Parts: sequence; C-alpha cells; structure tokens
Amino acid sequence: MLSAFEIDLLCDGRVIDRGRSENVLGGPVSALRHLVDLLARDEINPPLATGEIVTTGTLTRAMPVRPGETFSTALDGISLAGIQVRFD
Repeated sequence: MLSAFEIDLLCDGRVIDRGRSENVLGGPVSALRHLVDLLARDEINPPLATGEIVTTGTLTRAMPVRPGETFSTALDGISLAGIQVRFD
C-alpha cells in the first residue's frame, strides 16, 4: 500500500538509511492531497494539470556520493522494484 511501505537505501550493498512512507507528510498520497487542496484555494497558482509530474519528497536522507559507488534501494510493503545507480 502506497501509504505504508518502507525503503532501504544501500551504498555498495550496505544499508545506509531506512525510510517509511509516513516520513512524507503522512505518506505520499496525503502529501499530494495537501498540494491539490492548497492549489484549489490559491488565487495565483493554477491547479495541477493532466500529465504534470509531482514528487512528494524523499523517504530517506540525501547522502553524499563518490565516484565508483553504487546506490540501490529495496522496498518492502509495495510491489515496486528498487533502483540501482552507479556513479562513475
């Protein structure tokens, strides 16, 4: 479920941080709902349009990277594959 999953952030196969969906304003769906409601009352900025991409924040801390490191994620509680990025 999108509102209750966990993620491990790994650097070269070692867990360096853990996060939960609740770290983002009660979960990503709640954060998006907050934005939609805020824009609905905003007299200057338009509401979200079809096709716009919204990021709701990160579940882990941002970490420094060094050349040659490989970062990856492992998710639990949601049926999504993690990602892997190597910095050369």
